Amino acid sequence: MKRAIVTSIFLLTIFFSFCQSGYFQFCTMKNNIWGKWYSSYSYSYMIRSVGDGEYIIYSEYHHPSDYICRLKINNFNKDNDKKSRKYHLKNNIWYEYRGSIEIFTDSETFATNFPHVASYDKPEIKRNIIPAIIKVEPYKKEISLLNIFFDDVGLGLN
Repeated sequence: MKRAIVTSIFLLTIFFSFCQSGYFQFCTMKNNIWGKWYSSYSYSYMIRSVGDGEYIIYSEYHHPSDYICRLKINNFNKDNDKKSRKYHLKNNIWYEYRGSIEIFTDSETFATNFPHVASYDKPEIKRNIIPAIIKVEPYKKEISLLNIFFDDVGLGLN
């Protein structure tokens, strides 16, 4: 009986871990005020790494190439030095990178309507690649929080 309970718990843990893969939490910033955090699971959007420092956000019901947002972090490198990570954590010093965000609407509309915004597959929509500052929260082992700032708006991804 004990073995069945332990096995069930183990299988449920694996199942729920797999189901949450790719989902994320997000919030937007307008007028220098951060909004409420939401789960992308409720909206059926996922995030995927497509290279070092490059991420896309897309609907789980569409092909990833039909993304609503593409983030590129220039010269991205994960801090592998344990002492450096500890120093950043202790002093709450965020890592800062430059990069770009690709969206298919203007910045204000993007921040207001995210994640319900135009995607890559709409040929009539103008593609905007906007310079961005990406701040990464100090971390122990894995990066968990990115704040992306562009055109006086922001997007937080957790």
